[in-house]
Order: sequence, then C-alpha cells, then structure tokens
Amino acid sequence: MDSKLPQSGTENKGGFPDHVTQPTQYGINLRFIWFNAGVSNLPVGRIKELISDLTGHNLSEGTIMNLTEKFYSGLQDFELWMIDKIPESPVIHSDETGARTEGETHWMHVYATEKLTYYNLHPNRGQEANAHLLRELIYLKEEENCRWAKTMIELLLDALHKKQEAGITKKYISKTREKYLKIIRGRIKKIPNPENLRKPGQRGRIGRTKELNLLLQMEELHESILRFMTDPDVPFDNNLAERNLRMIKLQQKTSGCFRTQEAGMLFARNRSYISTLRKNGFPILHGIRLGLSNRPILPNLG
Repeated sequence: MDSKLPQSGTENKGGFPDHVTQPTQYGINLRFIWFNAGVSNLPVGRIKELISDLTGHNLSEGTIMNLTEKFYSGLQDFELWMIDKIPESPVIHSDETGARTEGETHWMHVYATEKLTYYNLHPNRGQEANAHLLRELIYLKEEENCRWAKTMIELLLDALHKKQEAGITKKYISKTREKYLKIIRGRIKKIPNPENLRKPGQRGRIGRTKELNLLLQMEELHESILRFMTDPDVPFDNNLAERNLRMIKLQQKTSGCFRTQEAGMLFARNRSYISTLRKNGFPILHGIRLGLSNRPILPNLG
C-alpha cells in the first residue's frame, strides 16, 4: 500500500505478512480452524458447518478441499524426508487397519518409531503383525479350550518377565526356544490333516482351522516372535503402532470412508506430519503455518 504523508514530502510503503499472497484470502486462524476440524476427523460437510458457526464465513466444500490439497503439497519434502529417516531406526513398529476407499477395502499402513509416524494407504494388506499373538492365544485358550495355548502364554510372559528383570541368559533363551518349538510342533502333529475331513463328493479346498493357521504361522515366524529375548531394542509388543492406528480407526467411524484414493493419500500424509510434530513437541499451529508455506518442520532426531 502506498501513501504520501501530509507536509512530510516522503512516500511510505507498507508490506503484507509473508503468508498473505493474494489480494483477497482467508487468514491463518480460519485455516487453523479448518485443519483442527480435519484433525478431529470431521467430514468435509461438518467442517464447513463448524467454520460457519464459529466465524460466519460460508466456505464451499471445494475451498476446504483446496486448503487440504495445499497443505498436502506443502508437505512433499516432509514425506520424502520421512521415507529416508524411517529405515534408519533400529526398530520400526508396523501395523495396518482396514480403510474403506471408493467402496472397497483398502489398508492404512503405519510405520512408527518413538519420534516418527508414517501412514500409507494401499489396496493390499501387509503381513500379519506379531503384536496380536497373545490375543489370538487367549482366544484359543478361553473359547476353544486349547491347553497348548495356555502353556504358550505362560512361556512368553515368563520370558518377558526375565527380560524386564535383566535375568535373561543365553541358556534360558536356548531352552525357551526349544520349549516354544516343542509346544508348536507337538500340537501340529495331533491335528488331523484337513484333507482327511473331506466328505464324500465334497469339492474344493478344505480350509484350515484358525488354530492350525496360527500354529503354522508361529512355527514359520518363530525367530521374529522370539527376537525380543535376544535384542534389547526389540519390544515384546507392538503397542506403539497400535496407538498410532487408533486415530485412523476413529476417522473411519466418524467419516465412514475415503471417497477417493486421492482423499486417503491426503489424509495419510497430513496425519503423518501432525503425529510426528506431536511426538517431537512442536506446536501444531506453527507447524501448520510452515506446512502451508511449503516449509514443513523436519525434526532434528539427534
């Protein structure tokens, strides 16, 4: 803006803040309301309603989506940085949950550390995570009265206790591994071959029971399942990844689904950024401002 002060004979020119780039635009506070509503997993229609109730502005759904896409674009460098940093961690927690997208089941994957969170929407599901093992064993013990499951639970929890008490030795690890495989293989031998259960005239593949599937998985993945005993950096459970997936499950309950694959990708990158900021103690409003200005925060992980 230009103006000449009376009697001074000088011309003064004022500047606008860096984030004001258009002749007319919504301010950063309104944008924060928009994004905070999005973080709360409100669908676009409800975000529009909330902004109208709080500010009197009637934003179109198109404008709200444009803001979301602008933020997503501003986080490109953050996502590339994240893809480089995640593999550098000695331990990565991973899990996935179903996410309805375009009327079909897709999978929202999470790869997490104590300082980083990376979400990725994909049509395919990854390998089963070991974190659910105890729940599966408890189910078999309580619902199907599988005695081997009770023995296995006790074996794993005893190993966890030994590790926590710093009493785990090479001899203990070796004996525990032997007991683990003995329990698994002993039970597998007692389960009838599914093909022997075929009825006369029955066609097609005879499915395995839930118990047999779990036993075979536990035998195949025994090194990964028992690694917590030998590697101090490997935790017993996968709670970190499960905690990071809770918000995705909440989003599916409140918003129902992603209308398009692109909408799911927007949500994944934006959520990755916010979760990572929180883990590293950065103010969310400041992080949003920088993200909208194509200058996302890249935490120093030391």
